[in-house]
Amino acid sequence: MIRSIIAVIAGSVVWMVTALGMDEVLRKLIPNSFGTKGEVESVPLLLFMLSYSLLFSVLGGYVTAYIARRNEIQHALILSSQTESFCKYSVPKLDFVFFPNFTQNLLDRFC
Repeated sequence: MIRSIIAVIAGSVVWMVTALGMDEVLRKLIPNSFGTKGEVESVPLLLFMLSYSLLFSVLGGYVTAYIARRNEIQHALILSSQTESFCKYSVPKLDFVFFPNFTQNLLDRFC
Protein backbone atom coordinates (compact mmCIF):
# COMPACT_ATOMS: atom_id res chain seq x y z
CA MET A 1 0.00 0.00 0.00
CA ILE A 2 2.76 2.45 0.96
CA ARG A 3 4.71 1.53 -2.19
CA SER A 4 1.62 2.31 -4.29
CA ILE A 5 1.19 5.73 -2.72
CA ILE A 6 4.88 6.51 -3.14
CA ALA A 7 4.73 5.37 -6.78
CA VAL A 8 1.84 7.69 -7.64
CA ILE A 9 3.39 10.61 -5.78
CA ALA A 10 6.75 10.04 -7.51
CA GLY A 11 5.11 9.89 -10.95
CA SER A 12 3.25 13.10 -10.22
CA VAL A 13 6.42 14.83 -9.05
CA VAL A 14 8.28 13.67 -12.17
CA TRP A 15 5.54 15.09 -14.37
CA MET A 16 5.35 18.38 -12.49
CA VAL A 17 9.10 18.94 -12.41
CA THR A 18 9.67 18.09 -16.07
CA ALA A 19 6.59 19.67 -17.67
CA LEU A 20 6.42 22.79 -15.54
CA GLY A 21 10.20 23.12 -15.64
CA MET A 22 10.12 23.01 -19.43
CA ASP A 23 7.42 25.69 -19.38
CA GLU A 24 9.73 27.94 -17.40
CA VAL A 25 12.65 27.21 -19.74
CA LEU A 26 10.48 28.25 -22.69
CA ARG A 27 9.42 31.42 -20.88
CA LYS A 28 13.08 32.32 -20.43
CA LEU A 29 14.17 31.36 -23.96
CA ILE A 30 11.32 32.98 -25.89
CA PRO A 31 9.63 35.50 -23.56
CA ASN A 32 7.97 37.37 -26.44
CA SER A 33 5.79 34.34 -27.22
CA PHE A 34 3.99 34.56 -23.88
CA GLY A 35 1.51 37.24 -22.88
CA THR A 36 1.34 39.00 -19.53
CA LYS A 37 -0.86 36.29 -18.01
CA GLY A 38 1.01 33.39 -19.62
CA GLU A 39 -1.23 32.98 -22.67
CA VAL A 40 0.32 31.70 -25.89
CA GLU A 41 -0.84 32.88 -29.30
CA SER A 42 1.50 30.80 -31.46
CA VAL A 43 -0.08 27.56 -32.67
CA PRO A 44 3.28 25.85 -33.38
CA LEU A 45 4.42 26.68 -29.84
CA LEU A 46 1.17 25.32 -28.41
CA LEU A 47 1.64 22.10 -30.38
CA PHE A 48 5.22 21.82 -29.14
CA MET A 49 4.05 22.38 -25.56
CA LEU A 50 1.34 19.75 -26.02
CA SER A 51 3.85 17.25 -27.39
CA TYR A 52 6.39 17.60 -24.59
CA SER A 53 3.63 17.55 -21.98
CA LEU A 54 2.44 14.26 -23.44
CA LEU A 55 5.98 12.90 -23.45
CA PHE A 56 6.51 13.92 -19.82
CA SER A 57 3.14 12.39 -18.88
CA VAL A 58 4.29 9.08 -20.33
CA LEU A 59 7.55 9.43 -18.39
CA GLY A 60 5.61 10.04 -15.16
CA GLY A 61 3.48 6.96 -15.84
CA TYR A 62 6.59 4.90 -16.48
CA VAL A 63 8.16 6.03 -13.20
CA THR A 64 4.93 5.19 -11.39
CA ALA A 65 4.78 1.71 -12.93
CA TYR A 66 8.48 1.09 -12.27
CA ILE A 67 8.21 1.96 -8.58
CA ALA A 68 4.93 0.07 -8.09
CA ARG A 69 6.28 -3.17 -9.69
CA ARG A 70 2.84 -4.76 -9.59
CA ASN A 71 -0.40 -3.80 -11.27
CA GLU A 72 1.56 -1.28 -13.31
CA ILE A 73 -1.35 -0.25 -15.52
CA GLN A 74 -3.63 0.28 -12.52
CA HIS A 75 -1.09 2.58 -10.89
CA ALA A 76 -0.56 4.52 -14.12
CA LEU A 77 -4.34 4.94 -14.45
CA ILE A 78 -4.51 6.27 -10.89
CA LEU A 79 -1.79 8.76 -11.79
CA SER A 80 -3.67 9.81 -14.92
CA SER A 81 -6.91 10.31 -12.99
CA GLN A 82 -5.04 12.41 -10.44
CA THR A 83 -3.54 14.52 -13.24
CA GLU A 84 -6.95 14.86 -14.88
CA SER A 85 -8.52 16.07 -11.66
CA PHE A 86 -5.71 18.62 -11.32
CA CYS A 87 -6.46 19.79 -14.85
CA LYS A 88 -10.19 19.90 -14.34
CA TYR A 89 -10.21 21.78 -11.06
CA SER A 90 -7.15 24.02 -11.37
CA VAL A 91 -6.74 25.09 -14.98
CA PRO A 92 -10.28 26.42 -15.69
CA LYS A 93 -9.90 28.87 -12.80
CA LEU A 94 -7.13 30.69 -14.64
CA ASP A 95 -8.17 33.88 -16.39
CA PHE A 96 -7.27 33.54 -20.06
CA VAL A 97 -7.48 36.67 -22.16
CA PHE A 98 -6.85 35.17 -25.58
CA PHE A 99 -9.86 33.23 -26.93
CA PRO A 100 -11.50 32.58 -23.55
CA ASN A 101 -14.37 30.57 -25.06
CA PHE A 102 -12.00 28.51 -27.17
CA THR A 103 -9.83 27.77 -24.14
CA GLN A 104 -12.81 26.78 -22.00
CA ASN A 105 -14.23 24.55 -24.74
CA LEU A 106 -10.85 22.90 -25.21
CA LEU A 107 -10.51 22.26 -21.47
CA ASP A 108 -14.07 20.94 -21.25
CA ARG A 109 -13.43 18.55 -24.11
CA PHE A 110 -10.04 17.16 -23.08
CA CYS A 111 -9.98 17.47 -19.30
